[in-house]
Amino acid sequence: MNGGAGIDRVTEFSDFNLTLTNNALVGEGTDQLSGIETALLRGGNNGTVVDASQFTLGSVDIGGGNGNDLLFGGSGNDELDAGSSGSDTLRGGLGNDIYEVTGFSDTVIENPGGGIDTVESDGSFTLGANVENLDLKGFDAVNGTGNELNNFIDGNRANNTLNGGVGNDTLKGSQGDDVLIGGVGNDQFLFSTGNAFRFDDLGVDTITNFSVGSDKIVLSKTTFDTLFGGAGGTLNPSEFEVVDSFSEQFSSNAKITYNSVRGNLCFNRNGSVVVGGDAEGNIIADLNPSNTSGGSPNISAADILIVA
Repeated sequence: MNGGAGIDRVTEFSDFNLTLTNNALVGEGTDQLSGIETALLRGGNNGTVVDASQFTLGSVDIGGGNGNDLLFGGSGNDELDAGSSGSDTLRGGLGNDIYEVTGFSDTVIENPGGGIDTVESDGSFTLGANVENLDLKGFDAVNGTGNELNNFIDGNRANNTLNGGVGNDTLKGSQGDDVLIGGVGNDQFLFSTGNAFRFDDLGVDTITNFSVGSDKIVLSKTTFDTLFGGAGGTLNPSEFEVVDSFSEQFSSNAKITYNSVRGNLCFNRNGSVVVGGDAEGNIIADLNPSNTSGGSPNISAADILIVA
């Protein structure tokens, strides 16, 4: 098989084990390759090995079936798909790889220095060593846990619990009423939808262990589009007010209010007097999950970052 000029792909769907090198694809038979820069390989449903670890000419997209599969990526930015069932083992190799898994039954293995890798999971998942990012998919209430690295963990549309673990992590609950646990390190809690603010796109997230001076609440300018921001990327103090009651929280003219008693962080889009619960004045986060007197961190505008 000669690909010739351009970026050429070899595609194979097989019930046999598959091995890809720069010069050959071995399955039921052996195909000689020349001028092939990428590959799409899928194994069968009986538990197969798809091995592209010797392929160095580009990226590969490899996957298993319904069995217990072994998937080995190459040196490029690969995609490894565990399939819909089975207990699969995935090794991406070098490059910035994407792992598509169904949850705890699948195992992702990465070596140090193997790129910036992302696990996309439909089920609850804990990142193994040397894997940086976790993106929860689907509509089920599943959970994500980080490791010792600086992780980025993104929730799905349901109510998730995200735990960064050790490291300087970024947690993004997305939709749903999520529980965000930064753990050890200087963590960031990101609120962003990619669109202008709508309460249903975010929900109310609970931040369990916010550390003033170390952790940051990060608000996207695209979503919180009426905020101007201040020096050093922090919230402008003129747009922020600390209050100590619900009545003050929803009668304030500040765009961001913080109830120092209950720990509620609220966005008032128009910066005018609002009625609690409407689309112009909504609680986006709770920093005092125990709802105890004195249990709320004493945050200020300096603890809130505004990003593009």
